[in-house]
Amino acid sequence: SLYSKLVALPPVHFIEDSLAHVHDLTGIPWYGTIVMSTAALRLIISLPAQTTSQKVANKRFLLYKEMQEEVIPALKRATDKQVYLNKWSKEKAKTSFNRVANQVRSEKVIEYNCHISKLFLPLYIQIPF
Repeated sequence: SLYSKLVALPPVHFIEDSLAHVHDLTGIPWYGTIVMSTAALRLIISLPAQTTSQKVANKRFLLYKEMQEEVIPALKRATDKQVYLNKWSKEKAKTSFNRVANQVRSEKVIEYNCHISKLFLPLYIQIPF
């Protein structure tokens, strides 16, 4: 049957043996062993993801700071110059500005390696399957 095949898998035996070893080593009851092992495993899995998330958040902060202090003002000056030289309308200037700003932001996200999905990694890995 499917249950017999599932129970006979090596990962199942590894988990059984690990829980038994923790139980024997600590001497705490089985419910405590399961709770402690679960907490330890979640910490081992989620701590690196949390660290990565914090690094990405810091990189995104630096990215947006650079965008606000350097890129956006230079882009506004270039757009104003184009409006003056080529007689662009406000709508065309705004559209062009937004398009180029989004393109630069996308390039900076790749440069800084800080995609928004990496911020939510700790949340994603804790979703039960």
